[in-house]
Amino acid sequence: MRHEFRNGGPASFSDRVKYIIEHPVFTRLSFVPQLGLLNAIYPTATHSRLEHSIGTFRNCCLYIQALYDDPYNPIFKQLMNEDDIKTLLLASLLHDLGQYPLAHEIGELREEFKHENFTLKFLDNETKDNNNRTIKEIIEDFEFGWGCKVENIKRLLGIKRDIDIFSEKQNIKQAILKSIIDGPIDVDKSDYLLRDSQNCYLKYGESIDFDRLVRSLTIIITKEKYERTICTIGTYDKGQTAAESLSFARYLLFQSLYWHHTSRAIRAMLKVALIPAFDKKKAREKYESFYKAIEDYLGLRGNPKITAIDDMLNLIIGWSDSTGKELIRMIKDRKYYKRILTIHSEPSKEENGKTTLLDRFRSASNKLRFQEILQSEIRKAFQSFLDESESRRESLLSHSKMDFALEMLEKPKTILCDCPDPSSVYGTTDKLRFIFEPKRLHHNYFIRSETGERISEVWNQVYFRLMNIVAKGRIFCHPDIRDTLMAGLGPQRLIRCLEVTTESHYTKL
Repeated sequence: MRHEFRNGGPASFSDRVKYIIEHPVFTRLSFVPQLGLLNAIYPTATHSRLEHSIGTFRNCCLYIQALYDDPYNPIFKQLMNEDDIKTLLLASLLHDLGQYPLAHEIGELREEFKHENFTLKFLDNETKDNNNRTIKEIIEDFEFGWGCKVENIKRLLGIKRDIDIFSEKQNIKQAILKSIIDGPIDVDKSDYLLRDSQNCYLKYGESIDFDRLVRSLTIIITKEKYERTICTIGTYDKGQTAAESLSFARYLLFQSLYWHHTSRAIRAMLKVALIPAFDKKKAREKYESFYKAIEDYLGLRGNPKITAIDDMLNLIIGWSDSTGKELIRMIKDRKYYKRILTIHSEPSKEENGKTTLLDRFRSASNKLRFQEILQSEIRKAFQSFLDESESRRESLLSHSKMDFALEMLEKPKTILCDCPDPSSVYGTTDKLRFIFEPKRLHHNYFIRSETGERISEVWNQVYFRLMNIVAKGRIFCHPDIRDTLMAGLGPQRLIRCLEVTTESHYTKL
């Protein structure tokens, strides 16, 4: 099967793989864009979730081969049986089965809308393929399928990483398998970082030395404080640079792609439009919930449906109020809200343990009352500027533009706030670990586990600091008044409005 990157080989292919990727539950992913509305910023970002899923499966094959043939550490070969390996391969292929247009944007607002929850439900979907088989039958049948239990795949995809003491062999195996699917150097990240980079013509993902990473993989079992046993994939010391390059590439892509200011403006607009959809009273009035509407839209319990971003936007319109409907129409017309202020992290204050402006903004920005107060402060500041300009005859703005800006600032949701939570992208709580090759310690296999294992300082300290830096706070306004507000207020007055709002009104929210 010819599915490859410029620096990698093709994905493995067999009849069992073919049955999965040709099933209607899986083929629907070919219509789900990998990067959602980011193609409005990077026009070449047109690749699909199906491509990414196959790429993740391809990486998983390489990881398994490398761990199985580890010349120094036989743990993977000794622990894993055929059923474990097949379960892992299926989990890598099916990990995004529940993806849908705008899934990350909606899932960021409510936990139950995350695509992982829909993945587990799609595994039980009763739709049959051309051979009259459900995807569950293909997974579980020993004769024509994989001969694996769906529940084992659900357990691997659906539970969080367990770092407690492992008293049973099965728990150790589960922890290792989970770290391959969801860890600092998992098969998912190693695909999408490179794939998204290449499709968006960004070079950051190509800095990952994937071949060296795979050659350096090993299993690390160690104890932390309180005698907790950690079982995870890591690399030998020679693979440190290759492993840590994933952290740097991820930071750079969040900076330039995933959390691009236009992308965050779209999310802020969607968040406001979705508020009525999460209103329980409206749900009762319609005798259903927005969650059920999403299920029906995806065909979760019936025949899987071909889904497009425009269809999802239309669904949101049906659940939104007049302001939300207008915001969705603006998104469709690619008329996005514009930045008027960016709030950056302040390292010196953070080191002193003080609450920074960004910290206060992050904790309050999701509250509608905070945004309303901030909009009121901005309007008062703009009115003050106009009064000063009128008396001094200094304004270069036309009266019509100034009046229009004031009028817009009287309308709800003219000012929107956004500040992503960096902890949401830290991912797994596991640390990136390295271990020396035994031959570097005079072939003493016992000393290795006691003195050789160490934690990546890049992952443990630098990466988390970098993600805090990229998680900027932003204030957006309606695009029609952006230039007018910037000309009238400028960054300093806007910062003052924000400071007044956080200091004077924060305790009242």
